[in-house]
Amino acid sequence: MFVAILYWVLTVIFLIIYLTMAYNRIPQVPWTTVGLFFNSSATVMYVVAAAVDAASISHAVKGRHNYTCWVASTFFAFLVTL
Repeated sequence: MFVAILYWVLTVIFLIIYLTMAYNRIPQVPWTTVGLFFNSSATVMYVVAAAVDAASISHAVKGRHNYTCWVASTFFAFLVTL
């Protein structure tokens, strides 16, 4: 949840920067590189979150309701990463 909310807030901030054309007022910032690092760090953080979610499945007992919820959350975590 932390990763999703953090990158959603940062995306909104970047959207405001681009809509107000504030990037033209700060030409010394390499905006292409900032975008590259933003997307790269988001990918890494989502992969780590999905891996942690997948690793936590082994702690759930098979056949219980929680097991299918964990499997579904892991599937969607990797789907979001893609």
